[in-house]
Amino acid sequence: MNNGFYFEELKIGQRIPELGIKIIPEKNKQYCRIVKEINPLHYNLKYAQSLGYKDIVIAGVFTYSFFTKTITDWIGENGKIKELEICFQNPAYENDTLIHKGILIDKKIINNKKFIKVEIQSENQDGEHLATAKFIIEIK
Repeated sequence: MNNGFYFEELKIGQRIPELGIKIIPEKNKQYCRIVKEINPLHYNLKYAQSLGYKDIVIAGVFTYSFFTKTITDWIGENGKIKELEICFQNPAYENDTLIHKGILIDKKIINNKKFIKVEIQSENQDGEHLATAKFIIEIK
């Protein structure tokens, strides 16, 4: 499966499909149970508020998973993530909707292998910037 694109057709500046994810409290609780989360910041409202946060903060590792989903939904089996760099600027909270917007920022061939670089910006429903991720993807 190539999701309808080939390396030669990809253009620098091209946008990739957006991904929107609503972080409902039940999904966050489920995540915390699965990973045996021990930091009360991620499941205890009073504790989070005592630290100055407005609500329960979603664990970075949980939000991280949605960046890779954005990429894999787009590339399908046509590529492999080779590198990932992520920088969190602001927290995501329960009931936030995360919106991931991506753009292809580079492409090159190295030793007969085809690579693209994609940057994804994450923001919440209010347009507040949450994080930036950069991926290096090898295209088949």
